[in-house]
Amino acid sequence: MRLRKTLFIAMLGAFLFALPSASFAPVTPFPNGVSSFGMVLPGGGDAVTTSGGETIYFVDSGHGERCDAVGCGTTTQPFVTIDFAIGRCTANAGDIIYVAPGHTETVTGAGGIALDVAGVRIIGLGQGDLRPTVTFTTAAAASMTISAADTLVENIVFVNGIANQTHMIDVSADDVTLNRILCREGSATQPLTCITADGGDGTADSLKILNSEFYVATAGSGDAAVQIGTAVAASGDMTGVEIRNCTIYGDFDLAAVSVLAGGNAQVGMVIANNLITNKLNGAQAIEINGTGSTGNITDNRIVTDAVATAVDPGGLALAGNLWNIEGDANTTGIPPFVNTDGVGIFNASTVAQIEAEATDALEADNLDHLAAASTSVAADADLTGIIVDQSILSHLMTAGADTSDYQASTDSLEALGTDTDAIIADFTDYQLDHVAGVNTTVAADADLTTYVVDQSILSHVMTAGADTSDYQASTDSLEAIGTDTDAIIADFTDYQLDHVAGVDTTVAADADLTTYAVDGSLLSHIMTAGADTSDYQASTDSLEAIGTDTDALIADFTDYQLDHVAGVDTTVAADADLTTYAVDQSLLSHIMTAGADTSDYQASTDSLEAIGTDTDTLITYNRHTLITKSSITSSAIPNNTQTSGDITGAAGCGMWLEELIVQCDATGWATPTNIEFTTDNTKGLTGAAAPFVLEAVGTFGAQGVFQAEEDGDTSELPLYLESGKKIFIHGDNNAGTGAGVCDVIMRWDVEDASCVIAGSDLP
Repeated sequence: MRLRKTLFIAMLGAFLFALPSASFAPVTPFPNGVSSFGMVLPGGGDAVTTSGGETIYFVDSGHGERCDAVGCGTTTQPFVTIDFAIGRCTANAGDIIYVAPGHTETVTGAGGIALDVAGVRIIGLGQGDLRPTVTFTTAAAASMTISAADTLVENIVFVNGIANQTHMIDVSADDVTLNRILCREGSATQPLTCITADGGDGTADSLKILNSEFYVATAGSGDAAVQIGTAVAASGDMTGVEIRNCTIYGDFDLAAVSVLAGGNAQVGMVIANNLITNKLNGAQAIEINGTGSTGNITDNRIVTDAVATAVDPGGLALAGNLWNIEGDANTTGIPPFVNTDGVGIFNASTVAQIEAEATDALEADNLDHLAAASTSVAADADLTGIIVDQSILSHLMTAGADTSDYQASTDSLEALGTDTDAIIADFTDYQLDHVAGVNTTVAADADLTTYVVDQSILSHVMTAGADTSDYQASTDSLEAIGTDTDAIIADFTDYQLDHVAGVDTTVAADADLTTYAVDGSLLSHIMTAGADTSDYQASTDSLEAIGTDTDALIADFTDYQLDHVAGVDTTVAADADLTTYAVDQSLLSHIMTAGADTSDYQASTDSLEAIGTDTDTLITYNRHTLITKSSITSSAIPNNTQTSGDITGAAGCGMWLEELIVQCDATGWATPTNIEFTTDNTKGLTGAAAPFVLEAVGTFGAQGVFQAEEDGDTSELPLYLESGKKIFIHGDNNAGTGAGVCDVIMRWDVEDASCVIAGSDLP
């Protein structure tokens, strides 16, 4: 019964004391206060020292009898400022400072309120707008500092009133509790941080931030609501920091709750049951630098622009957190499963389950065989059971998409590469490198037998008798033939060759054509047997007349087996003896074989198709292409100089640059008016002042793609790069700036497979 009565009196006194008022008044009939079960209630009148030894002071800037002097601090004559009240307290005596509803106070310098007496509790009275308000103005360094341990600040509103305020509250003592406070921006200003603990390792152990609100919604200078540590090592490793049941809403450059690199070894940190919103795209709600901290991030509701920016746990365990996208009221929270580094933060069992299911799916389609080793597949085994016929992979492996035909020993890339090496090695033996390559040892009109073997295909192309010792470039080359042809064309009128296809109405049908086609001329030989065009009769000797007679001849084709030339005869077997169909010494036999003996003819090796296949192979192996790629950061691009701007190594030989393509990331290059590509060739376009490609920098912006065109204005491709020379990049009037990266891809044609060039990055 006595216990209930005591509790009733204590609760009644607390209710009366908490009533809103512009000033303090006697609130209980006990002038010396009441202490029961650890609850202290103040009395009325003077500052009170309770039976437990605590002294209670009162602060009210709106009271008519307020004063900052010894003897004040009572309900009837309260202090004017909180800082003066702190100075009247005794360390570790449990002193309490009550701040009246409606109290206002302005802080203009660093430590304008300095909580430097251990064990003091500062408690604001009132609800909503009646809560005591501290406003920071005049200097960015204006702040409340807490350097004394075991202290409490409760139910006070802190308002920023100066741009770029360093911090509102700076904590540098252990066991500090901030409960039910509100930190908010001013009408046109934002603080850098609301609460900071960065005095050094262990200088704010057991800091508790509870049931509080933070509002810095305007985009500007806000870095964080709560910041632990600085970027300097050993400047914020704390033990037992807790942030619970808080609402944080703002546009924060770093994170709503930010633990910097100097505090990357927190011990037992707890961030729980908070609602945290960071409006700034790409910035995080919670960011714990490093991976060396311990503790828990539990049951928070997090709002950012992307799930990847929700939480960087820095080693803290996550449980029960949900993320929503900022600005969308219709989304349902999901776990924030990825941090900004893209590292999964599922627990180990979840990761193991996902990996197991992914492995099962790969194995079900035999996809695990692609890169993993399968000891059950024997060399040159039938692969049908592993790679299904008609699949894309089967088409890549075999001509008929039937993997039972695949033999790794002969069909694999390694095997093909070995064969190719042998073919390439034969190029010099057969002097195929002379076909298009330059050999300065071959003199004009020299005997070419050494380079082109008699009776080879090329010798037949070059000379009538396939004897290249007879070949004279000065008379037999295409250039020489072309020169002679020009002279022939000039003689057309003189020799009346214009009559051949032109219309001349003076030539009567079956007339004597001697005047137009001189007897003994080539045309007269074509027209008449005796080269005497006076004998020519168009009615009987023209192609039309001959055509009429030819119809009769066609009927005789079977007798002479001429239908075999292009017709289909299923009785002719592949590589059969063709003597029956093409008589030896006939014109066709001379075309088919060197000795006009068709019994030697083999279609599988001697036909035009077979010759063409071999020729395609030769052509394929005579061309070598290289691709280089260089990744160029914008800030590494120099200004109008080749110093430090090389994007390739030295060319191993003279080579052709055929194509140049640039592909940029989401930032791209910036600042110069134009981007230029140059060489240090000794001839042609060379040096920083003579670009072979010039393009406006805007082309290389975010996700930009550029392909140098052969238009003569902005590019000079293809370009010959001399042996030992390089390609350079630079701006035309400024160096590049920013962190954007573009890849420069170049395609080269080289004369020799051993000739190389390497791309060079500019990071």
